[in-house]
Amino acid sequence: MSDNSLSRGWSRSRADRAAARFRVAMAAYLAFQVVVGLLCLIFAGSLVERSGSTGLLWIIGGFVLLSACLSLPAYLRPVRSRAMVLAVLVGGYLLGFLWLTAGGVFVTIGLIQLAAAALISVFLVRFYLAELQSRP
Repeated sequence: MSDNSLSRGWSRSRADRAAARFRVAMAAYLAFQVVVGLLCLIFAGSLVERSGSTGLLWIIGGFVLLSACLSLPAYLRPVRSRAMVLAVLVGGYLLGFLWLTAGGVFVTIGLIQLAAAALISVFLVRFYLAELQSRP
């Protein structure tokens, strides 16, 4: 290995690239949550009739919007708010399983939610490792 590959500048640029990837994935995840939450609030009646599920869709839509709002600190400062990032990931997985148990048309939303949570987890681990390696 050359001395350039171990330099602090190289490590910092790698951490910055990992942070950018994490932020793009997190922004897409938050946008998805906002869209799904708003659709649940606006079209709750017709979705309940079509899927045959319970009428708790307004509550689920509000929960999704609330979790998107609470995820903003994890998006803005993921290194400083590690507990919030962990809560966002656990909540993402739980929300995905909640959509899967609702059945009907919500299975697709649940699968997308679980895939997004897994993708965010991968980007987060890469970001944290790059951030740790960039510090002396």
